[in-house]
Amino acid sequence: MSPNAPRGTALASRFWCNRINSAMGTARGRSTVTRPLRKQAKRVLGAMALVAVVAACAGPRSGVATRPGGESGEDLQQRLRAARSAFAEHPADPEAAYDFARALDAADSAMAARELCERILGSDPDHAPALSLWSKILYESGEHDRAIADLEAARERLGHLDPVLRIGLALHYEAAGRLAESEREFAAIDSATSAKVYHVLRGEHFLEAGELAAAALQAEPRSAAAHNNWGITRLYAGDPEAAREAFLRALEIDPGQRGALYNLAIVDAFYFFDEDQARQWLARYRATGGVDDPDGLGELLAAETEDTVGEQARR
Repeated sequence: MSPNAPRGTALASRFWCNRINSAMGTARGRSTVTRPLRKQAKRVLGAMALVAVVAACAGPRSGVATRPGGESGEDLQQRLRAARSAFAEHPADPEAAYDFARALDAADSAMAARELCERILGSDPDHAPALSLWSKILYESGEHDRAIADLEAARERLGHLDPVLRIGLALHYEAAGRLAESEREFAAIDSATSAKVYHVLRGEHFLEAGELAAAALQAEPRSAAAHNNWGITRLYAGDPEAAREAFLRALEIDPGQRGALYNLAIVDAFYFFDEDQARQWLARYRATGGVDDPDGLGELLAAETEDTVGEQARR
């Protein structure tokens, strides 16, 4: 199992699949499962990865930026046009530049958003919303050392960091392998956030993340990441039905949520033994640009198809 998963949107947290045998043949009223999938399921009994999601996002001026949950493509294009128009009228206004950069990033124009962030921070290196968007862009490009340097410099100048920026710093520390510093930053953050849940799910005490995930979901009911991470804790608690509902809710909010798509593929393959549905989720995951497969799920499902076809041919 690979220790890594998509940077910026998801990373894998270990999940020991100790309930898979009890689930065999009982989900969705099915009394049997295909022999090939049963055989494959036993192979992954001790090493399954769920994708925990960190939401590097919040509303304008709050310190982080991303596409709001549930925003349609049409709404996004309308927001992008409005932001572009405002920036054209007031190119020297850092707020207009930030709003345009945020809309560009939500529209997957990361390079253009990056250039605008650099422009804003060149004039005001402590512009918190732009610095947070800058941190997000650097996280997604894997430039953790640079982000750490910029955030630490801002803290040195100001004497403190906005809580959301501090979460960003903690995540960069973790991604850079500076785990003690990451732990220190997260320990100082009192609020329940998807980022903190993500951190716990990645650690040794992942089974204890349920209460924190519930609090984060209550605080962020429109967060796809919060629903996804809550679903992971439900699966850890032995409730695959609730987990599946949570992953589906995450997709209602953000249809491109890679973590929820991959996790649904896992749940349908290994708990409900619906390999056709699992393949559909995996196909949607890949269609969003998801390439990492920490469980080797694609290979597993492909092998199951080959075994089934061979068995049918022998009949």
